[in-house]
Amino acid sequence: MTVPKNQEQRLREESDALLEGMNIIINSESTLKAFKKVLEILKRLIKFDDAFVLQEQNNGSLSSVVSSSPQFENLVWSPGAMFKHVLSGNSSNIRNISYSTDWQGQPVEIRRNVTSALHTPFSATTGNAMLICTSSQKGFFNKSQIQLLERFAPLAGQALYSLKNKGLLRDEINKRKQAEGSLEEALKERRNAKE
Repeated sequence: MTVPKNQEQRLREESDALLEGMNIIINSESTLKAFKKVLEILKRLIKFDDAFVLQEQNNGSLSSVVSSSPQFENLVWSPGAMFKHVLSGNSSNIRNISYSTDWQGQPVEIRRNVTSALHTPFSATTGNAMLICTSSQKGFFNKSQIQLLERFAPLAGQALYSLKNKGLLRDEINKRKQAEGSLEEALKERRNAKE
């Protein structure tokens, strides 16, 4: 069976994008910068307007942990039926957010430039999360974009996991350096006191 040239080209672009995303994750020092670069890669393939990640918190709310736009940063959402459906492992393509109670609970400035949204779940280090892509066009997302986002979702989970671990390791190294500096200072003061 022969794969049509345009499908072969699309598959090659997707594979290249996945490899580029993994390379960013492996080599990055900054969680936010790396994740934003991963979103940029995904944007080239899906052509969404904006994207952001909502992560489940201990109190059951969802908070925005990374976004391609300041508009979606620092959001806290109370999950309704649709978001709970997504968090349970099902992607959801909302052709018009004005019919979604989950979206209607958000301020007008958040909904202003969003008409359709694609939601895909993934596992993150501290709980469930979802990657949301938005478009100002009604019914923008199609089945192939849903499938592509579902293939990218594990990369998003791996990015959060790897980058969080790098951040924890960096914090531990900084704490040890501070402790070593304090110990050296205390030893120096002790030597000076004996002299």
